[in-house]
This record gives sequence, C-alpha cells and structure tokens, in this order.
Amino acid sequence: MEKNTTEKIGSLIIFLFVAIVAMTGIYYIALKLTGQEADFEHFLKTAATGKFFNETQPSDPARHLYVFHRGIAQSVARARFNYRGLEGNTVHVDVIIPELDPESIYHYQMDIDQATEGFRIGGVRFKLISAGRTALRLKRETP
Repeated sequence: MEKNTTEKIGSLIIFLFVAIVAMTGIYYIALKLTGQEADFEHFLKTAATGKFFNETQPSDPARHLYVFHRGIAQSVARARFNYRGLEGNTVHVDVIIPELDPESIYHYQMDIDQATEGFRIGGVRFKLISAGRTALRLKRETP
C-alpha cells in the first residue's frame, strides 16, 4: 500500500512538471506569434529612458494641486517624482531628473513643518498640503 501511494505522488510530481514546462512553451510561442514580445521589449526600453511616464496633470488645475501616490513615479515639469512615504515627521521623496542623468536618483527627506513652508525639488517650488502613509498632496507654486 505504501509503495502504491509513493508511486502516485511521484507520478503527480512528474505530471505537474511536464504541465508547467508545456504551458511555458505555449505561452512563449503565443507571444512570438502575436508580436506581444516586441511590445514588452518596447515598454522596457521606454521605461528605462523615462519616455514612458507622461506629465502628471494637477488634480485641481486651477489651484495647481498634485497628488503623488506612494511607489508610483509621476512626472512634473522636467523631473520624475516617486513618493516613498512618511516616516515619523519626515517626508521621503525620490527624484529623477532625466536631463541631468536618467540613472541617478536623488533622495529627499523633509521635515513636515519645513515642507509646509515650501521647498524646491527638480526646479519646481512646492508647498506641502498633506502627507500620509499612501499619498502626498502638494501645491505647485507659480513664480
């Protein structure tokens, strides 16, 4: 009886392995036939060069209010912003300025009190409206 159960488990493992290999092969062939593989390669190239991200539109254009969601890169002016979250009383933002160096990430840490008075990142002046665990609301100041 034990041998029969062991044989069944062995057969099941072999079957699952063959099924996964077959599904992977079918998926690869489907990508080749539909041309979607080229689309994915194009996505990777454009994301790496920074041309994938469009200019983020203000959530309230009349007041120049922007909402940055945690972990999502968004472009404003000539910079890409990535809100990293709130740690204690400190706001964390990563900024990429593609014109200077698209591979360099500048890490900014600002005290909430300082940020409400205003700050400059990537050539753009902002004032902090609110900062939370998942989103950062900023007002873009016009010169």
